[in-house]
Amino acid sequence: MSNGSAGLCSYGNGKTVKVEGIVLIGTDAGNYTLTSNAASTTADISRAAINAVTGITAGSKTYDGTTAATVNTSAAAFNGMVTGDSLNASASGTFANKNAATGKTVSVSGIALGGADAGNYTLASNTASTTADISRAAINGVTGIKAGSKVYDGTTAATVSTGSAVFAGMVAGDSLSASASGAFVDKNAAKGKTVNVSGIALSGFDAGNYTLVSNQARATANITPASLVVAATGANRVYDTTSNASVALSDNRIAGDVLSISNTGASFATKNAGVNKTVTVSGIALGGADAGNYVVNTTASTTATIGQAALSVRVDSAAKNQGSANPAFTASYTGLLGADTVVGEVGGNLAFTTDATAGSVVGAYAVSAGGQTAVNYALAYTPGVLTVNPNQAPPVAAPTPALQAALSSALGTLAVAASQGDMVQANTPPALPATQDAVTGKDDAAVATTQALAFASRAAPVLQVQAGPVVNTNVVPGLRLSVVGAGLRMPAGVGDSASVESE
Repeated sequence: MSNGSAGLCSYGNGKTVKVEGIVLIGTDAGNYTLTSNAASTTADISRAAINAVTGITAGSKTYDGTTAATVNTSAAAFNGMVTGDSLNASASGTFANKNAATGKTVSVSGIALGGADAGNYTLASNTASTTADISRAAINGVTGIKAGSKVYDGTTAATVSTGSAVFAGMVAGDSLSASASGAFVDKNAAKGKTVNVSGIALSGFDAGNYTLVSNQARATANITPASLVVAATGANRVYDTTSNASVALSDNRIAGDVLSISNTGASFATKNAGVNKTVTVSGIALGGADAGNYVVNTTASTTATIGQAALSVRVDSAAKNQGSANPAFTASYTGLLGADTVVGEVGGNLAFTTDATAGSVVGAYAVSAGGQTAVNYALAYTPGVLTVNPNQAPPVAAPTPALQAALSSALGTLAVAASQGDMVQANTPPALPATQDAVTGKDDAAVATTQALAFASRAAPVLQVQAGPVVNTNVVPGLRLSVVGAGLRMPAGVGDSASVESE
């Protein structure tokens, strides 16, 4: 038997093997002697297998949109390495996918042995596996969010558009989008107002790989004044010679807003009475804390009615003697306003009607009027009274001087006949003391009145005796009288009153 060595124990084929310490053994070994106890031969040394490489680690990273991984082989352990040998390794790593996550699998590949003894080994596999984290990348800011302008609505609500959002820190080629809400700094109308954008949230295919440093941003937009529609309601009134109108104003303001509304004028198209007449309102203006948030119509129109004013037409009282034609009637107008006149305001002919005729008996008769019209006045007619009086007796001729002398100091007693219900009065200008007695009984009842006939002071004394209805305490002539006195008589054919003459 013998021992052999192959010199340097490195991998190789046909390597020399030195045999030393050859010793003969066997049944016949004693029959022989060795010339040399050494010999040589050749043999192969094949590489040992490294069944696995462990201990390779991968470094965690921030998301960068790739699967690239950094591996560390400094702590690699070689399963199958002979103790004392010196081996190291190199390798590359790849994450299973690019997305951020913790404990992600890193596939290690391309493991290659290095070191002094690397040539003596072969790797059963040049791959391995480890884990590492991909943390989310930071989006440092979101720009390009736009806010929409709006018409004033009393709120700070703003509509934002993120379609053009730009994400600072996003890896090229990634897909991100965002949602957000916005609010104006205040509700008031103005241009270039700041809109505070808040609640920004990422979405899109790669949203899970990013985190927002801030979920807020800013934009600008306009709030334009709202259109305030001021409507007018006209107040009906009665004609007053002017076109002035009264109106109540209303509007479509947003509830809670503080506004005051004024106008400089309101007028009808004309002053005249009419139904549903156009009223024009001018000089409409706004005031109040929220006036700047509106634009307003400066004029408005509505309708209202100008009713007719009352105009009283009263027929004037008139009188005539029995047997006479009716007089020309007249009327008085009460209620005309301002500078209005009957001629200017009242049209048509004023027509009078009455039951009285030339042959009507003594008495009072109603006289009605009508037939006129007016635009601005409602005519109210009040009837008048036509009084038909007894006929007035013709004047009495002056007494003769003889009668004057005969009666200068005499006391005459006159017997007067009149109709029932009348009064009897003796008078002569100037007034002669007289008594009045109511006639009673039937027609031609005698009533005596005694007068002191002091004619001496008058050149042509006339004694008149009248009888008739009493009007305003005076006897209005209307009846025929007969007068008889001591030493006096009525001449033949004398009427209601007569001059007396001596016998």
